[in-house]
Amino acid sequence: MRIVNPLYDTAFKYLMDNKKLAKKLISAIIDKEILSLEVFPQETAIELKRTKVKPKKESKRKRKTETTISEYLSIYRLDFKAVVKTEDGKEQKILIEVQKSRYPDPIERFRQYLGANYLRGEKYVDEKGVEKFRSLPIISIYFLGYLMSEYQEPAIFVDNQVFNAVSKKKIDVKNEFVKLLTHQTYIIQVLRIPVRPNSRLMKLLTFFDQTHQVEGKDYILNVESNSLNKDFVFHLNIPAESDEFGRKLQLEKEYTTEWERIERELQEEREISQKQAQELQLKDKELQNQRSVIENLVRTLLLSGKSKDEISILTGISISEIEKLS
Repeated sequence: MRIVNPLYDTAFKYLMDNKKLAKKLISAIIDKEILSLEVFPQETAIELKRTKVKPKKESKRKRKTETTISEYLSIYRLDFKAVVKTEDGKEQKILIEVQKSRYPDPIERFRQYLGANYLRGEKYVDEKGVEKFRSLPIISIYFLGYLMSEYQEPAIFVDNQVFNAVSKKKIDVKNEFVKLLTHQTYIIQVLRIPVRPNSRLMKLLTFFDQTHQVEGKDYILNVESNSLNKDFVFHLNIPAESDEFGRKLQLEKEYTTEWERIERELQEEREISQKQAQELQLKDKELQNQRSVIENLVRTLLLSGKSKDEISILTGISISEIEKLS
């Protein structure tokens, strides 16, 4: 079945706007029952300017003019406030940050978003009726459309643990200070989702499988549904049949292609600048070495009784420079 590619921001936002499916997906990843889920969509509108040629009203010369057309693409990240059931059956409020990147350089952006979430919490009224603010634990979920060579696993879990700094022994007790200043992280490497998934999570995540891209339209996937992913496949199939949604995906593809080109050019410029800087350092070092050799030669000639005029002629060093070395 044809579905829109959830690695595209437009499709990912469409998917996660469905609270039922967002709840099911996040619950499967963090392996916790989610009792309630509240979304905080973060939208950034990017203006794309295109130049199109449009004919003017007929004139003697029948001239044509170029007109700039502005279009807008919205890029989303998603934050949720959730109530989950803990292993001991209690209810816990947490912040869940869901981010996604198709390209391997999002660390600065991820850190920026994470920092914003550390400032987020909730207001509550204490037993004395005083309104206060408290921070909430954070769980981060990252969907990566590229490979981390160090990890062969399609999904990894990073847990915050406490150790005795002297004995290095693990401490199984945590307090609010530790809990709120460290966080758990789940990373999904979409390109490592197996062709024949052997776990419930991987079977559910097969609608992310990029090996099913439609030729010439990588924003469309042709996937098979199963008992775990069928809700997602059905939901993502709906916009796959929409020309308007397809136009938005094509626009996003053009933007990201242009972004990649600019990034490549900037990287090439950085590499050229770095190479030029290294060459300048080498030349500077060579000049310093040459200068050191000449200075030693001048001192040797002075000790041998040569006059400053003779040394200047032999070395090309001015008499004033020779006097400084004498």
